[in-house]
Amino acid sequence: MITKTRRAGNRIIVAGDFNDNLDNENGPIRKMMERLHLREVLLELNGPGPNTHNRGTETIDGIFASEGIDIRQGGYSTFEESPSDHRWLWIDIIE
Repeated sequence: MITKTRRAGNRIIVAGDFNDNLDNENGPIRKMMERLHLREVLLELNGPGPNTHNRGTETIDGIFASEGIDIRQGGYSTFEESPSDHRWLWIDIIE
């Protein structure tokens, strides 16, 4: 679906809990997203991320975007700000 949508000329944003260390450029999720021509915009902007699950030690939540989607800023909430056991993610997209 991502490939079909991108080929139709649309830009793509995929955000979620990927249960894989997104700081690892050779991890299966990063490799899959790379094949889909998507990049992790928070890591691109800020460098390695924090643990995003309150019992974890890795950045498993992220935001991937296609070319043409550029962000001005973005980041992760604190665990205290989130009613979940994951940090919330946010981005400010440049239009």
